[in-house]
Amino acid sequence: MSLLEGGDRRRYNLPSHDEVAVVLVGEDGAPPTSRQVVIYPRRHPLKIVSKIPDPIVDCELYDIIKTCMIHGPCGILNPNSPCMKDGVCSKKYPKDFNANTVAVHNGYPRYKRRDNGLVINIKGHDCANVLINEKVNHDEINTILDCCYVSASEALWRIFEYPISHMSHSIIRLKVHLPENQIVYVREGEEKVALDCAAQRDTHITTWFKLDSENGGANRYSYVDFPYHFGFDDKHCKWKVRQRGGNKVIVRMYKVSPTGELFFLRLLLLQAKNATSWEDLRTVNGIVLETFREACVFNGLLQDDTEWQNTLSEAVLTRMPKHIRQLFSIILIFCEPDDPLHLWNSYKAFMMEDFIHRQVPFILAEQATLLQIEKIINQSGKTLSDYNLPVVDEFIDFNLENLNDNVQ
Repeated sequence: MSLLEGGDRRRYNLPSHDEVAVVLVGEDGAPPTSRQVVIYPRRHPLKIVSKIPDPIVDCELYDIIKTCMIHGPCGILNPNSPCMKDGVCSKKYPKDFNANTVAVHNGYPRYKRRDNGLVINIKGHDCANVLINEKVNHDEINTILDCCYVSASEALWRIFEYPISHMSHSIIRLKVHLPENQIVYVREGEEKVALDCAAQRDTHITTWFKLDSENGGANRYSYVDFPYHFGFDDKHCKWKVRQRGGNKVIVRMYKVSPTGELFFLRLLLLQAKNATSWEDLRTVNGIVLETFREACVFNGLLQDDTEWQNTLSEAVLTRMPKHIRQLFSIILIFCEPDDPLHLWNSYKAFMMEDFIHRQVPFILAEQATLLQIEKIINQSGKTLSDYNLPVVDEFIDFNLENLNDNVQ
């Protein structure tokens, strides 16, 4: 309300009634010739600005709010702010997020404050009820009885007291490992101690060797037949003669990949008898062979490569070099030839014939052929070194790529 000079100076107080009366005065504060009163009804509540206005549209209001209505900074950003008491803002800033301005019962409005999106509530409100009891009396029996559903067939089975479980045979799984290559379980920080203990501890195979040399009757049995007549004492790591129950035993030996020396050792353990050492397993007709694979070949446990030689010999009569390379790769992957290097040396001239026809040097043509074979076997997770074949020289690999593209 605007008053004459010398009147009530509370001219900017907010009106407290439903109507506002305004007295129109003359120019320069002079009294009007006639008093004019204008009454404006307050049909709507006063608007309270609860956000920072646009600095371009409402520049004056923006300056006022930025100067007079911004609290802080306080909290972690400014622990020494005057509003801080006991590490907390006494004015309760920052306020909670609200979609609209709400008048609460204590007379102070809860102003609108938009969610800034820094925290997203994904799982909803907390639904857990936590109760703290001084003493927990957990009755396991009653818990099972309260929660276990018994069907009609199971109820009948239990009423007549039929056996719930039964084991007719004991299963014994024999471990397979190369010399000084057994599995050792260690704890973190105790690796050296565990390795020293493992070096002095016998395994299924090494105790089988010892018993064959000490007990004259034990050398009649192979490694897989041994558990039918002897039981293994895990505590003392030794085989003991069975007193009973040998007919209730099923023996299994761990499977291994059909490549490498471990596979050929497993083949020998299926057949060998009266073996007293690792060297004894590799001995054929008094000759100690270098590998277990050679021992399998001399003992007739592996087939020779005659079938694969006949297959390649027939293919070279009618097929192109590209097809021969593909056939050779298939034989390597799926047929496990006895001597892949011998097959390569016997038929590499036919597999590299297209490169030689283009007057490519022999060494480069051989490398290009090996590169194409390696690409095929790589699709099955194999490499040339897995079959004891020559590897591709990495320094000329780039030229081979271009050469292969031209041939194709």
